Amino acid sequence: MSLPKISIAWPIDGGIDTLRAPLSVQPGSHLQLDNVIQVRKNEWRRRNGFTQSALDTFPGNSCPFFVGTRGSGLIAMDSEYGWSRYSPSLGSNRWSSVNSGTQAAETFTRTPVIETDTTNIGFAVTANFWLIAHLGSGATARMILFDKAAKIPVSTTDLGSSYLRVRGAATSTHMVMFAADNAGNLNTYVVNVSTGVVTGPTTIKTGLHTTQPYLDAIWYGGSTITVVARTSVDSVRFIEFNPATGALAADLLLVGVSCANALSLFHDPDASGQRFVAASHTTPTTRVIRCNSAGAITTNDQVEAINASQIAGIASNAGADWTVVYRRSSDGVPRSNAKLAGVVGAPGNLQNTATDLQIDSQMWSEPGFTAGRGEARFIVGLHSATTDDPQDTWVEVAFSKGSAATVIFDPRSSLVPLNAAQSLAGTAASLYQVVRTGARTYSMALPVLAHYSNDAGTITRRYSIDVFEQQLLSGSEIAAVNVGNAVPLFGRTALFPGGVTSYSDEGWIRNLGTYNPPRLLTLTPGAGGALTPSTRYGYTWIVEAFDEDGNVWRSPQAPTTFVDLSPVQNRVTVAYSLWNIQERSRRFRFVFFRTDGNGSQLCRIRTDTVNNGSFVDDLADSVITNDDAIKKGEILYTTGLPPTEITPPFSHLALFGDRLWGVNRDYRTELWPSRNLRPGRQPEFVADNVIDLDDGFGDITNVASMDDKGVVFKQSAVYFIQGDGKSDAGTGEAHTYVQISSDEGAVEGSPVVSTGDRVYFVAERGIHSVDKAANVDFVGAPVDQYLHQPDVQTPETIYDACFVPSVNEVRFVTTNYILVYNRTFGTWTRWTGLSGMRRCLVVDGVFWLFKSDGTVWKEGTSAQTTDQGVAFTGEIRSPWIRPAFEQGGTKATMAQQGIRLRRGRVLFTRTAGGAGATLIGKIYRDNDDAKIETFTSAAVIGSVLSGTGEMNPTNQKCRSFSLALVLPSGDTTVRVEGFAAAVSPRKGDLAVDGSSKWGAP
Repeated sequence: MSLPKISIAWPIDGGIDTLRAPLSVQPGSHLQLDNVIQVRKNEWRRRNGFTQSALDTFPGNSCPFFVGTRGSGLIAMDSEYGWSRYSPSLGSNRWSSVNSGTQAAETFTRTPVIETDTTNIGFAVTANFWLIAHLGSGATARMILFDKAAKIPVSTTDLGSSYLRVRGAATSTHMVMFAADNAGNLNTYVVNVSTGVVTGPTTIKTGLHTTQPYLDAIWYGGSTITVVARTSVDSVRFIEFNPATGALAADLLLVGVSCANALSLFHDPDASGQRFVAASHTTPTTRVIRCNSAGAITTNDQVEAINASQIAGIASNAGADWTVVYRRSSDGVPRSNAKLAGVVGAPGNLQNTATDLQIDSQMWSEPGFTAGRGEARFIVGLHSATTDDPQDTWVEVAFSKGSAATVIFDPRSSLVPLNAAQSLAGTAASLYQVVRTGARTYSMALPVLAHYSNDAGTITRRYSIDVFEQQLLSGSEIAAVNVGNAVPLFGRTALFPGGVTSYSDEGWIRNLGTYNPPRLLTLTPGAGGALTPSTRYGYTWIVEAFDEDGNVWRSPQAPTTFVDLSPVQNRVTVAYSLWNIQERSRRFRFVFFRTDGNGSQLCRIRTDTVNNGSFVDDLADSVITNDDAIKKGEILYTTGLPPTEITPPFSHLALFGDRLWGVNRDYRTELWPSRNLRPGRQPEFVADNVIDLDDGFGDITNVASMDDKGVVFKQSAVYFIQGDGKSDAGTGEAHTYVQISSDEGAVEGSPVVSTGDRVYFVAERGIHSVDKAANVDFVGAPVDQYLHQPDVQTPETIYDACFVPSVNEVRFVTTNYILVYNRTFGTWTRWTGLSGMRRCLVVDGVFWLFKSDGTVWKEGTSAQTTDQGVAFTGEIRSPWIRPAFEQGGTKATMAQQGIRLRRGRVLFTRTAGGAGATLIGKIYRDNDDAKIETFTSAAVIGSVLSGTGEMNPTNQKCRSFSLALVLPSGDTTVRVEGFAAAVSPRKGDLAVDGSSKWGAP
């Protein structure tokens, strides 16, 4: 078969007219479009440029998270606690800092490790492993070496039943678990992190206390680990243990330091070389002792002359100062104090705290925690002591160190996992260990309630020991970390900082719900009222939380408390209190309900706004009974509705089906739908409606809306949420889900974009989409060379994405490019020259880009020909074109013969004549980007409105070719319509008259 000499034309849409000649597009080759846009079918021009104003630069020169938008105003977070509001009319910098105590921006992951029946655990971390030990009854006590990356146990060591305390610590080469037994021995289990070999148990010390051997261990740097323990005579044993050799570099009793109540070590983030020992004794005294690695005491400061059952603290100011929180043994009141500039301050109660809060963890902080700068953190436990009020949760308290010595709770505290387990309080004095693993990055092993049973009134609890990894995001980390922040909420991009689900509206950040649940009421009967004597009354209450717009959220009710009145009693004094961990700018209302005498229906009797207080109930039954005719008392909402749950922290949110949907941040197989949304009410969540997608595909990585459907993503699976769900009253059919893909899903941390009829997501194999018919399409194939072909180009990271309705485009922000998908024509464009971008938004119809250095770039019109004064050019390149194959025969195939490319052509139009415009053409040969000829036109297209530019190559022989065109720099008039070529079979050498030239149109 011979190849005729023929001219072949094809539009710039990736294909050619194969009916006219035996040519084909080479497999895996795609049309490449740089810095151009398609204005109508097969017609292309240079993209719009971007402008950047210094007035728009984000504070701190960092890239923000977007908490939300309101019209042309934005609310964004640029650092751990800093957020700003954008006002477009300002003549100075348009971002106004609004640091009013929002929760921290963070990433938070949870990894289950093992189930146990105890909360007595030790924890240590190296770069690659976790070492976790838990004590318990009999053979259940174990030590687990856990591979962090693979999320699997490497080895398990049984510990037996003789141990009373266990603490972990690790150097860079060895991990150690210290265990104190009931015979007064201190034993070690040492793990060589290079070999995984476990050595132990080895007894390194005797003479410890045999019933309450308080114990702590911290690695302060160097080759040794610091250990302190309570001895049999209530002194403090100080040890520096070298895990590589097993030697004790220091071993002594701290002179004059006694310990009978509590003992702990403080972290020193400034790495001063000092050790910080906190001890409490029955003298009474609670003290902080500073000593060096040899155990020589530098300072011995009294915090307060009381007994303390729990102590947590942090060193600061290069080891010169310290901050401490502790729990007074006599009444359980949490207290605090600090040493600043060498002076110990006056102790005081932690602000607005209940007396039954537990101090459950060590304190942690970044370096530089000094007066007026930085925050420290620790976990307090909200643990009810009564079996009929089984409330257990944690709050991570942000702890500011102010100019005064007294340290108070900060309103920027946030919720950590529900179903928390109570730490070993009181005489146990063992706090959960927290390890700083990097800049603003921490790991902690915490037990959470897995399940419980009630055997004839005896509660048996089982716990899952989970490792929680927290990264607090600074401004630079916000710019650098891909956290997939493009989460649509109320039609806007949202971030949910810290552990409290939040949204923004009209320049404020608003929290959803509260983590302050109502507690049991205390009822005291008396005389002098109008209640009915010799009857039983039931009381309960709820918390109503309001945002700035007055939208209300109703808490679950407290367990109903009953009181029996004697024949001479007809009054009840009701006392109530919240847990009272502060929350940012929240307004609460407390609503109380009561039955009538011997009744069961709870009716509203009172509303208060004082956090902790009491009132006297004198109301007669006839006053509160809810009668349809007189409506004297509103019925408790749980009479007709399932109770609202405490809103868990959500990692992702979406709106669909008249509900707000959230992915439980700590249990990421759980999808929580709210009740049907109603005006005047914040979204409320009910436990019975939760969908648990617990299958073999792991955690949920994102959720999005598609018309009235919900689309849920995992790493390699996609699901549709179906049905209307249960009514507010709990009737009807629950939502169901159907898996539509078990091959592709959304990569964790990547954005998803909903356009209404389709959702675009980033899978492990590139950018995909899913439509309403459950079709999953690999729409990103033409740009996959930039994402998943490392032999072709260093892969890009996708940081953000959004939909631009005005041009029907989905745009993806990557490390160096903006990848643009035109949904009208099904084509991809790469925008270059915009590297360093991290976030994107559409604000009032305009596409905005946010760079890692804090600059803000806004897309201009077609008249904008530069990016901040820097000219850019558009370039269009065809796929590789080659001859079609013939199989068989004794002669050379077409592909072996190759072709002669006689000339290449480009078809163009102009929207108007005028100044001359210079086009640059390129011809590539033989699948080799290095084999290139460049052709520059004369300025001969100044007045024509259409034409054909010809490229006559000097070397015509090739096996394949690709044509390219560079659009005129700064020109707004040239439109390109297509490529064409004249080709023939290659038969011997062909002379070429003249050198390369661009033919006249």
